Amino acid sequence: MSLTASSPHDPLLQAPLAYRIGLALIRRRWRGSSLLFDRLVRPGLAQQVVRYRLSPSLHIDTPLFTDNLWDEELLLGYEQAFVDQMQSLLAVLPRPIRFVDCGASFGLFSLRMAQAEQPPDTWLAFEPNPHMFTLLQANLARFGERARCLPRAVSDWHGRGALHSPAHDPSPDAMFMAPDSSGPIEVSTLDAELPAAAELAQGSVMLKIDVEGQELAVLRGARRVLEQARDLVVAFEAHPEVARRTGIDPMACLSHLQSIRPFEIRIAERPDLRPDPQQPLFDQLRPARICNIICRSTR
Repeated sequence: MSLTASSPHDPLLQAPLAYRIGLALIRRRWRGSSLLFDRLVRPGLAQQVVRYRLSPSLHIDTPLFTDNLWDEELLLGYEQAFVDQMQSLLAVLPRPIRFVDCGASFGLFSLRMAQAEQPPDTWLAFEPNPHMFTLLQANLARFGERARCLPRAVSDWHGRGALHSPAHDPSPDAMFMAPDSSGPIEVSTLDAELPAAAELAQGSVMLKIDVEGQELAVLRGARRVLEQARDLVVAFEAHPEVARRTGIDPMACLSHLQSIRPFEIRIAERPDLRPDPQQPLFDQLRPARICNIICRSTR
């Protein structure tokens, strides 16, 4: 078998040997291993894709060209507290459940939801990065007509945009969307993409948002959905570096949600903390770190 993957549809069945050795040394914290990996291994990973197994019946085509050093162990343990709580909600929400993945990347979180004892009934996934979108399509194709993937960004406006890298992180995972009238990416809103009121009034909507600082804009563009969905879970990433770059505290997202309907709020990684909406999040979360906020509508 070739040691290169010319496209995501022709993935490697095993990561290159240099990658596996480098990853093992990094995890054993050998001195200088990260520097050696970045200089000697990472340049050869462009467009490399490996097919890993999440379960005996479920695999995922995974990019090696991001900052995450993926293997089966990391894929199965990634953001485990967040995954566990979202899977537990799938067991109690009214059916049918529509899972909406904004910033779906290559589909890892969507596939982890598929591993739940009671998975979603349908998936709708948005990903503007064309390299990740191709992988996303391949990974969600197993669900057939139950899954729909759209190569666009979601926000509170319609038009065209382009992806940009922040100064603190050049990885594809950190790219954010900005308006650009001649940009290559279509931008829409969830209100435009999700169905009419009669359908939303049946079952539940589970909305996961990971859009590198556009979380509040996504929610502003989803007011109709937030109002009309019978039962609703909204989960979004809170990142201290992103909050500094945008000047938008994650608490602004919570205030916006609470202005539409009541929610029960928890932080997946700190279930003991009940955040005060009047205080900046990262003043309450010490040390400040990336976390995931889960909001479930209450009646």
